Amino acid sequence: MRRRDFVSTIGAVLTVPQVCAAAPECSPSAGGLTARDYRAYLAAFNRHDFEGFGRYYAEDVIFEGRGDFAAGPLRKGQTVRSRNFIWYAVADGHFTHIRSAHYRYL
Repeated sequence: MRRRDFVSTIGAVLTVPQVCAAAPECSPSAGGLTARDYRAYLAAFNRHDFEGFGRYYAEDVIFEGRGDFAAGPLRKGQTVRSRNFIWYAVADGHFTHIRSAHYRYL
């Protein structure tokens, strides 16, 4: 799935786990992306700011996992909450490979 395809179908809310903030072994920067950068990415993602979160994607980013909306079409106002896993590969401050896997519905 290419960047534009993913951006046009995205509709989730991401949160930052607090584990790394408390763990001394966590690196303050991964592939040039800091925890602050990641929080800015999540904030842009959650407010549906496509330009804002899109700037964190490498031009040739690879998306792997479910590209469709796992719950199917929704009616206006309907919501679905789920827990999912997302793995990021980062280089030069940009996501180069994003893998996702569905865990369960809440």
